Order: sequence, then C-alpha cells, then structure tokens
Amino acid sequence: MIADIWKEGNGEKNITTINETAWRIVELQENTSTRKLVDSLEEQKILDELIEQSKPALLESQARFHPLLYTPFRYPPLKHGSRFGKKTEPSLWYGSLSPDTAMAEKAYYQLAFINASAGEFGLIISPMTIFSVKLKIIKGVKLNEEPFIKYRNKISSPTNYEDSQLLGKRMRESDLDGFNFISARDIKMGINVGLFKMSAFSHTQPDAGSFQTWQCHTTKITVEFIRMGSLNDRALTFSIQNFMIDGILPFPSIS
Repeated sequence: MIADIWKEGNGEKNITTINETAWRIVELQENTSTRKLVDSLEEQKILDELIEQSKPALLESQARFHPLLYTPFRYPPLKHGSRFGKKTEPSLWYGSLSPDTAMAEKAYYQLAFINASAGEFGLIISPMTIFSVKLKIIKGVKLNEEPFIKYRNKISSPTNYEDSQLLGKRMRESDLDGFNFISARDIKMGINVGLFKMSAFSHTQPDAGSFQTWQCHTTKITVEFIRMGSLNDRALTFSIQNFMIDGILPFPSIS
C-alpha cells in the first residue's frame, strides 16, 4: 500500500523557507558537440539554430534564466518520471547540497545506463561540468528532518518511486517551491534538493566562480571523477557495490 507521507507527516504545518547552495553536474559546457558534425563554424551556427527550433518553446518566465537552470523545466516529463514526479507531471530541477553527493548521483546513473545493455563498452570517458546556484525556497519542506525522517526508507528508496511520487504530487498540490531530501545513492546520506518552480533560484545565473571541469571515467563496475585544471588534484571513485541492493544494481520501479 502506498503511504500518503504528506498527510501522515502534517506537511502543511511543516512548510518553511530554505536557503541553500545547490550543486549540479552536467555534460561539459565548454565543448559544442555539434562542431564535429559540420565543416565550418557557419554551418555549425545553422545546425545549432535548427536544433534550437526543434526544442520546446521557451516561456517568457524561463528566457531570462541561464540554460543550466531552465533546461530541466523546459522539456516534457521524463519518459518514466522521476523520484518525485510521474511521467504525466512537469519535470523538476534536481541538485545536491555538495559536489560529492552530486557525483554520487551521477555515478549511479552512469552505471545504470551502461549496465542496461549487454554490450561491452570498455572505458567511457566523458567531460563534465559541476556548478552551483543559490536557492531561496520561500515555500519548502525539509524531508531530511522531523517529522519526515522516519519515512526515509520510502522517500529515498533505491528501488521504488511509488511513495515518493505520491509525496511529490501532494507537495505540488500544496504549491511548494522546493524541498530537501536524503540521497538514495550517496552512502554518506548527503542531501539533495528538488525544485518545482524556477522562482526558487536566488539569481538568474549560476554562481560565476563555481564552475569546475571534471573528467568522468565509466566502466560497468566503476565510475571515477577526476578534477581537471586545478592546482589541487582530486579524484572520487564509486564502485557499483556502492549502489547494489542484495547484489543487484537496482532500476527503480515507475508508475
């Protein structure tokens, strides 16, 4: 039976303001992937314009924000939904309160993607950008604190989204801007953030000094992130064992 966590936790009585800095990891923004498909910069400009025309139109309220902030809100719901959103609902913007938690989340999805195929890919090298943005969530809820912490196994289930998707629906109905929750993928139980509205961003641009370039090395059993262009060398490695449940890499059930 699906739990109505919002109702059981008296969600309306626990709405609060949340001021945080959220981190997100995406494909490297310094490279333009379309360049290798054409013979000149002029052709690339035309191709990029055609691609832009094929995307959903930007709303006036979105256009003033940086693409890294509006892109998750721009597209239709994900094919299989997400932790707090069904496939019939608008998409959310997800981030983490630390770069390490953001990389743990990314590592899981890298492994889920590569292990969804029986093919052997060897080592896949992907350049990544990590950035931060300041948040001011006027109407929010901290699902990582009381009274919701007792529902952590349902909210942050590594295998099932049914309870958390109903919770997401209830939070939308209560007109929330965003929320915090415990990561299902970070073994250190780092905190993630989800946003329903772009108004939860304090600024229209990511934090200018936050951009970092990392190289992601993915195999079927390991994901390694290596910081590039920094005086302080750093690497972070995630084994598939970090994410396994009963010896199996989980692919969450959807609705």
